[in-house]
Amino acid sequence: ILSNAEGLFETIKFEDAPGKKMMMIIPYSHLYPTVFGVLIPMMAKWTTVTCAFARMDHILRMVKETSPHYIVLVPLLLDRMYTRLKGRMKKKTREELGLGQLQAVFVAGAKCPEHLIAGMRDLEITVLEGYGVSEMAPFITMSTLEQHRTGSVGKPLSNVEMTLLDPDRNGNGEVRWTFRYAALNA
Repeated sequence: ILSNAEGLFETIKFEDAPGKKMMMIIPYSHLYPTVFGVLIPMMAKWTTVTCAFARMDHILRMVKETSPHYIVLVPLLLDRMYTRLKGRMKKKTREELGLGQLQAVFVAGAKCPEHLIAGMRDLEITVLEGYGVSEMAPFITMSTLEQHRTGSVGKPLSNVEMTLLDPDRNGNGEVRWTFRYAALNA
């Protein structure tokens, strides 16, 4: 799990920047929020902001009060956030809504509908999608601020090697990955 966090940290090129805030909404009983909401902020010396409730009125109030730099969501909550924000952003500025420092929203846990990513981009909010499985603790790929596009879950983490077995004429085949365990700096 720690090595996976290190690969994610290196891939996204997070910076050691005390004072930055990562906002978590999903429960810590899953590896996705544990890696993103606990380990990454610890490695970067950031603050973790945790929402106790997944109600969108509570989430948006927390965003306004804390002005996070990053938010971690699942697609269902991103859908609800987009619906609320597109109406509110017609009346208020990003700063008034607590979005002035927001650099990206990370989404994983299920395939994110492309219209949500495009809609958030229309609101000038970058959504970065990742992919993984619990057996990989949990990330295999992640989009980055430098390399992202709608419909893509990004490239393999810096310590993950991927191969495509028996590709057909269209390049479809079984994806296999190998996770290289790294010596942690911490």
